[in-house]
Order: sequence, then structure tokens, then C-alpha cells
Amino acid sequence: MKRAVAVAASTAIASGLVLVAAGPSTAATTGSARAASGVLWDDCFDHRVSYSVGAAAGAEDWTLDLDVIAPDGRSAGGDFLMSGVDAASGASSVFFCGGVSRPGTYKIRGTITAYDADYNATTYAIPTSSFTMRQPRTTSALAAKPKKTRVGKVVRLTGTSKVERPRGYYALTTTRVRLQQKVKGTWRNVKAAEYTNYNGRTAFRVKAKKKGTMSFRLRTPSSSTETGSVSKVVKVRVRG
Repeated sequence: MKRAVAVAASTAIASGLVLVAAGPSTAATTGSARAASGVLWDDCFDHRVSYSVGAAAGAEDWTLDLDVIAPDGRSAGGDFLMSGVDAASGASSVFFCGGVSRPGTYKIRGTITAYDADYNATTYAIPTSSFTMRQPRTTSALAAKPKKTRVGKVVRLTGTSKVERPRGYYALTTTRVRLQQKVKGTWRNVKAAEYTNYNGRTAFRVKAKKKGTMSFRLRTPSSSTETGSVSKVVKVRVRG
């Protein structure tokens, strides 16, 4: 059996818990609901939530009301389970969409209502649990050629930006990145931002103006779908 209950979420999208286990059970006074932390990938997906309801002596039936709370305190989904229809333990899922759902800490709250033979109800709160959803990470790398040069010569710098995906890191395309140079202890942007190509790469040319050491790094900015990153520092030594 599958069942979803749509609830208005802070993400402004329909969200819910979709039941994937079913079967008859008895009433309960103990229970739990948990989810592992995860990543807000760039598409929409269901994130698994496991639940369990324990049996209680003298109870004939039970219901379990679950609610997932988003980082902003609003409901991000919910489900309503009951004995005779749903299993006492199983798996549900919270619906997320990368770039729309909020990263941060989510809480799972729930209440169990147990009924005796005369249908007298007793309500119990299950322990609140939490899990974290984060944005995919990016990586930035920078290479310089040559690493030793003379005043007036041009240094070629190549940047590579990648983004985390479910199966690893892949080229981050058509993204504006910045080449930065350290000047008097402060990182400053060099020239205009450049867009990464289909390989996630960018190319820069900088003329060496004076003797000393030039320090560069590549900065990949954060966005609504992934975090930002900076590369390791690359140093170029300039002689007169």
C-alpha cells in the first residue's frame, strides 16, 4: 500500500510522507521515527524515514501521527498511520527538491493514540528526532604555468570547478568563477569573472608586473543549489 498526505511546507512545494509498508498491528504506547542526514540534490526525490510502534497490553488499536518540521519551524510533511491498515514498523519518505527545499536541521515529531476495547483513548508523544539536509559541495582547483617567470611575462592560470553528485564529483558548467590574487594581505578579484566550460574549466592570463611572489586562488561562488569553495593557493615567483 502507498499513501501520501500533502502538507504545505516552507519550501512552497507539496510535501508528504509516503507509506511503503502495510499490514495489521496492535496498539502501542512507545514508538520512534528517524531519518538519516542527506544531501539536497539538484532534482526532486524522496528521503527515507523509518518508524516503529511498540505494542501495549490492553490496547486494541492505535494511530500514529507524524510531522516533519523544517528549519524555519514550519511543517515540511506528515503522515497518519493506523492499526489494522498499517504495519507497526516500516518506512516512509519526505519529499525534497534541490534549490527549493531549505538546507538545515529537520525535526520529526509524532504522537501515538492508543485505544482500549471500549475505545477509550490515551495519547503519547514519541521522542523527537532530527536529521540534517545540506547542499551539494563544490571543489575548486587552480594550476599556473609557468610557476617561475620574469617581469613583463604572462602567466597562464587554469581553473577547474566540480560539483558533488550522487555518484561522485562532476564538472560544474556555465558557472561564473573568480580568479583572486593576494595583495597586501587581502584577496582581490583579478579582472572579470569567467564562465566555466563544459569541462568545468576556466582560463586566465595575468602579466607579472614586479619582482616577488604572486599568490592566486580560484573561488567558486555558492548558489541556491550548491555551496561555494576556494582552491589551494598557487604561487608564482617573479624575477627581474
